[in-house]
Amino acid sequence: MNYCQGQHIEAHCFAAEAYFKYFDYVPFLTPHSGLVQLRKYTELEELADMGSLFAQLGACTKILREALYQILVGELKYFE
Repeated sequence: MNYCQGQHIEAHCFAAEAYFKYFDYVPFLTPHSGLVQLRKYTELEELADMGSLFAQLGACTKILREALYQILVGELKYFE
């Protein structure tokens, strides 16, 4: 919402990306774009504020994965 105000924004930086090279239209982002597209846009446009949010998301994801692993392997012995 900070960047596209609920609309879509053209992402010309995606023109050379493999994901978009087969499309005939100008690549764009919306508030409903996926995390992969948002992260790539953040990297290509060097957006520090969104970059820090993705870093926080990565840290939370790591904690969640470790907790799930402990539950599945340690407590439930799911893979035994």
